[in-house]
Amino acid sequence: MLSLVSDLLNIKAISQKFAKALNKANIWAIYLASKEKSYWTFNLTKNVPETYTLQDIANFSKGYLKDYPVFNQTTSDGLLILGYPKDNYTKIVGTYFSIHAVHMLPLVAILLLGFDFSLLFLLSA
Repeated sequence: MLSLVSDLLNIKAISQKFAKALNKANIWAIYLASKEKSYWTFNLTKNVPETYTLQDIANFSKGYLKDYPVFNQTTSDGLLILGYPKDNYTKIVGTYFSIHAVHMLPLVAILLLGFDFSLLFLLSA
């Protein structure tokens, strides 16, 4: 799908090739202009609006718009939003880790593995 996205950058209408691919995958799309009004829409569901405030955009940039999983692609002219059926994707909430914790992860894994083998050895003796 991303290769098709590159075909439509900087245009004001959806191409037939892109529309066909979206239709086949049951995906709806909105191409927002820089003034938060859409250039075009494709296969929108009834509860998905065509215009958005900056606050709306900030909210759906987290991965969901009206409970539909969405993916965003910025362009020089605006923002492409691809919406998938509700049961296609789920988002697992991301967590921030400190760099120190990430660097310590291999050491912790080795210590845990060593502890497990020690415990297994003691219990089998």
